Amino acid sequence: MPQIEALLSPGVYVQDSPSNKSVELVAPSVAYMLGTSTNVADINAPKEVSSTSDFSVKFPSSPSLVYVEMYFAQTNHPLLFINVARTGFLAPTLSEINAALSQLSERYEPGILFAPELLADADRTDSVGVANAIGSKAVELQWLSVIDTPYATRSTVGSDDVTPGSIRAFAGSLSASAKPSINFIGTWLKNNAGTEVAASGAVVGMNIYVWTRFGFATPPAGTEYPLNGVSSTLLDITKSLHDVLNPKNINVIRYFRNSGWCLYGSRMMDGTFVNTKVVLNVISASMASAVQRLVFANIDSQGMLFIRARELAESVLYRVWTSGGLAGNSPQDAYAVVCDSTNNTPSNLQSGRLVIDIYQAPSSTVEVVLVVPHRVVIGGLANTLENLR
Repeated sequence: MPQIEALLSPGVYVQDSPSNKSVELVAPSVAYMLGTSTNVADINAPKEVSSTSDFSVKFPSSPSLVYVEMYFAQTNHPLLFINVARTGFLAPTLSEINAALSQLSERYEPGILFAPELLADADRTDSVGVANAIGSKAVELQWLSVIDTPYATRSTVGSDDVTPGSIRAFAGSLSASAKPSINFIGTWLKNNAGTEVAASGAVVGMNIYVWTRFGFATPPAGTEYPLNGVSSTLLDITKSLHDVLNPKNINVIRYFRNSGWCLYGSRMMDGTFVNTKVVLNVISASMASAVQRLVFANIDSQGMLFIRARELAESVLYRVWTSGGLAGNSPQDAYAVVCDSTNNTPSNLQSGRLVIDIYQAPSSTVEVVLVVPHRVVIGGLANTLENLR
């Protein structure tokens, strides 16, 4: 069977394809929440719920209800709930959680994995293992995961303080192989009823809201997108504390007087910006889908296969660029595709392998805005600006 290899790395461009509208982009638009319920029929397989009331009917007596409420406070986009099979009414073991995760495959739409109920269990001793399992599954599927600070990182159960050192320690314990998919939230919330909740329900709901409304390349954080249903955070995130947590790639929720409670951090645990990671995932998933058209294609002597391959890749990249996912004032500045005799030797072609090298400059995120006042003498502004040229 011929093998198509798409080798992704940073770079530049060739030209856009006339068939750029023929390929659909594969973008994240689905939230997958793992949790538990007294429902013993629908287990380990994602089941769609359209609202908080719909969830209560399909998954009665679920500790995840409060997180589902936070999710639907941000968006009306359906949620897929995975009811983890467990022994009796005990919290799911890591083995049982892995069994549920194993049911997820490439046949499901790309999205975000999160499990606030499972990480909010104060008695869990395997929180790092649970977080790594979720993050590793997201890496495998080229999805994202949102991981909460476990309840056990709080200094005293029942108090309203959270230990920043424990949050950093938990983040540092996460597996390096899982970190590329993990968006780690270092803040617990209180909802409008005063209930203490892990933050991922609200964060994932806002992510889905932003991406489905404004596009997958939009950073889902900042004062433009205040979180609904939040009354306070358990740890007061001051600017000085934010400056300690942010360099560790720990995202937080802060209060801003004219906006409210906002997610104020947009980094994956490996340091990549969230929207940059999403863009790279969209390119990879879209290319994997697009190049299926080339599998079993004839390797001709006129170079037509190379042309078809470049057109398909350029179709994907052009659409990502027009969606704001690639940086550059023109396609030539944003991406390039190489698929010719320079990267496809006769022996590789003879063995049924076609290599498409893709070079792209994914969009980044403004994280700090510096406003620098400059004083000039009265009447001297024109001369000052002229000297800057």
